[in-house]
Amino acid sequence: MDLSNLQFSQLHNHSQYSVLQSVSDLSELVKKAADYNMSGVALTDHGNMYAAFLFWQTVEKQNKSIKAYNEAVEKGEKTGTKKTSSSADRL
Repeated sequence: MDLSNLQFSQLHNHSQYSVLQSVSDLSELVKKAADYNMSGVALTDHGNMYAAFLFWQTVEKQNKSIKAYNEAVEKGEKTGTKKTSSSADRL
C-alpha cells in the first residue's frame, strides 16, 4: 500500500501546560508539524487553556501554512473536504 500521498495532521497533543500529561514544548510541536508538512496541528490540554494564546502565536511565527490552512477551512474555501448534512453521511 502506497501511503506517500496520504496527508496526516496530529490532532491530539498536550503541552507542558497539561500537568502530568506531557512536557511537549509548543515551539517544538509546531516546528515538527512543519517539518512533516502537516496541514494542521491541534492542542488538547487538560484542565486549562493557558497554552492556547501561546500556541496560536507560535503557529503565526513558525508555520504560516498551518495558519493559512486553518483560515481557509474557517472560510469554507478549503477544497477536498466534503460537507455533509447529517452525521449518518459521515459513517
